[in-house]
Amino acid sequence: MVPEPFVCLPRSRNFCASARAVRVWTDTNQAEGKVSVMGILGYLVVGLVCGAIAKMILSDRAVGGWVASLVIGLIGAFVGGWIGSAIFDTGLGDFFDLKTWILALVGSVIVLFVFTAITGRRASR
Repeated sequence: MVPEPFVCLPRSRNFCASARAVRVWTDTNQAEGKVSVMGILGYLVVGLVCGAIAKMILSDRAVGGWVASLVIGLIGAFVGGWIGSAIFDTGLGDFFDLKTWILALVGSVIVLFVFTAITGRRASR
């Protein structure tokens, strides 16, 4: 049996996460008692757009093409949601929530900055 503060996927006892980690990917609307989760296509679009904007903000550090932007944006959305959950007690919301875009963009800039700091690679123009 899994303790109360943990959430498991239906029909899966192997994948359990803390309720705080689950909030990174979900936004609970307590007034209506619903949990809405942004779909995978929404995460891809947010990741691509935020990755591209992060590469424009840190243009001297930008590496790779659109696939790199997508990966940076997706990882950045996860990092931004985690930071939002840890600091502001709010994770990523729905696709059209402003907090989703801001958290994903901040996370993407952080990921791009850390990636180039670790690898030492910069854009060659």
